[in-house]
Amino acid sequence: PLDVAKCKAEWGVLVQTLRDLGLDVTVLPQDPTRPDCLFVDDPCVVIGDTALITRPAEETRQGETTIMEETMRNLGLKVHVIESDTATLEGGDVIFTGKEIFCGDSVSTNEEGFAILKESFPDYPCHSVFVEYPEFHLKGFLSVAAPGVMAV
Repeated sequence: PLDVAKCKAEWGVLVQTLRDLGLDVTVLPQDPTRPDCLFVDDPCVVIGDTALITRPAEETRQGETTIMEETMRNLGLKVHVIESDTATLEGGDVIFTGKEIFCGDSVSTNEEGFAILKESFPDYPCHSVFVEYPEFHLKGFLSVAAPGVMAV
C-alpha cells in the first residue's frame, strides 16, 4: 500500500536537496481534484526561453495547463498555447536532446500536436516516433543517456 506520509516526506527532501544545490525550485499548488497533476512534464514543454502549453488527450487533464501557463508566464518565458480543440500533445511524449526533438505519436499525442510542437520550436529538427499502445508516452521507453546517446 502507498504510504502518503512517506511520499510527502521524500518529496520534501527532494525539493530541499535541489534548493541546497542552488537551484531555484518552483512548487506548483496541489490540486486534489486532478490526481495526475503530479506529472508536471505533461502540460508543458520548455526548451530554452520558450514554453509550449500542451493539450492533454484526456479531457480530465486539460485543466492542468492553466496553472502551468500562469507559472511559465510568471517565470518570464515566451509562452505558446495550443488553441486547437483537436490537437493533442503531452510532454511525456517529447524528448529534447539539446540538438533535436523527438516526439511520440501515441494515444496521448497526435499529428496535429506534433505539427504545433514543430512550429513552436523552429530552431530544432523534430522527429515523430510511433509509440505502440499500451505504452502511453515516448519517455516510457526512450531517454537521453548522454550527449549523442539514447537509452532504449
